[in-house]
Amino acid sequence: MSKTDSSPFEVTENRWFTPLFWLLMGITTLNFGYNGFWEALHNMNIDFHVYYGWANHLKTGYPFLLNVANAQHPSFYYPPFWGLLIRPFTWFDYSVAKHLWLGINVILFLWGGWMFRDWAKQRPLWKETWYRYGFLIVALNFTPFIESFYHGQANLLILILLASSFWFYAKQKPCVAGTLLGLSIMIKILPIAFLIYWGWKRQWKLMASAFLTVLVLLLLSVGIVGIEPHLKFLQDTQIYLHYTQTHWMHQGNISLYSFLMETQHQGYLPQFLPIYSISLLITLGIGLLLAFKVPRQIVGERATLVEYSLGITSLFLATTYAEHHQFLLILMGYAVAWIWMDEIKDLKVLILLLSSWLLMLMGFQMDNLNLTFGNIFWGIYFHTYGLLAAWLGFFFWQTQKEIST
Repeated sequence: MSKTDSSPFEVTENRWFTPLFWLLMGITTLNFGYNGFWEALHNMNIDFHVYYGWANHLKTGYPFLLNVANAQHPSFYYPPFWGLLIRPFTWFDYSVAKHLWLGINVILFLWGGWMFRDWAKQRPLWKETWYRYGFLIVALNFTPFIESFYHGQANLLILILLASSFWFYAKQKPCVAGTLLGLSIMIKILPIAFLIYWGWKRQWKLMASAFLTVLVLLLLSVGIVGIEPHLKFLQDTQIYLHYTQTHWMHQGNISLYSFLMETQHQGYLPQFLPIYSISLLITLGIGLLLAFKVPRQIVGERATLVEYSLGITSLFLATTYAEHHQFLLILMGYAVAWIWMDEIKDLKVLILLLSSWLLMLMGFQMDNLNLTFGNIFWGIYFHTYGLLAAWLGFFFWQTQKEIST
């Protein structure tokens, strides 16, 4: 068959690669179809169920924070505005509401795919079938994505809002980018770190738009539910952070702090070491390193997205609490690496990013902590090892001289 007559399913001229690629695509479809979509369709009874119940509490005036069984602290640490967004779902029975939420997540995924296509179609590799469709293997097998999807988590929404913010910024629409960033902050506090990033970059229009969005949504939220729930949210967030410092394995915490605490608890580190102080020093060190390495001037689209990737992995390293499903936000970094893979000149960057993805696939769930070799360090902390590998990969990539384009 000539090159001009080649089938659209022809991945490369290597005959062995074509069936292997589509075999992986088939396995990926089956894996996500069952463990992601099917599970979400029939068993979405964890995070979205909490959102739904919390929104009902907002509606009835019941105290808006729920408690984890056997733990005297709040388990719901989202801003009250998120409950307002979920409230329309309570107009329906939960069996209907969870399917509506699943449908919204599918739409979000498709929108994310469209943005990925918009970035990737400009690349020379776009003519290759494996390049156009191969990232589905990366995304749909990524366990934080599967977990977020069938638990009904808000992570996909946050990921798409952040990705959209950067996409509109690249389209020279900073006010729209700032609005989307502000909305993400009002749903989940974590994206507030990117206000620091854009401030560092002196993107004042984007910053002003984000602050205005937060202010308007905050006033709207206070006007509907009152000031007391918002003050309680701040108070309970402090309680929650303190709780996770002393209960570092709570709900499968896989932060670097948790890893160091558990390492000390099992006798691998001296007991006199102040782990929390060491974690604060690590956070400070990461912040200073980023301030030194990330330029203040505006850089190209690719470099900006690599800086996002480095920033989000740094954020997870710096925090004292992180669950594996939250690592879904790193998926955008993998997308950036896929789109510009032909311009990654350093082999160790590719090895580190591939290793990080594989390590995160191997992380076990919180209910399987001690089932692997009877040692927790061969289980859930594989996510932590993957996070470290991802951070190193993005760090080395960001320091390449040609990355400014």
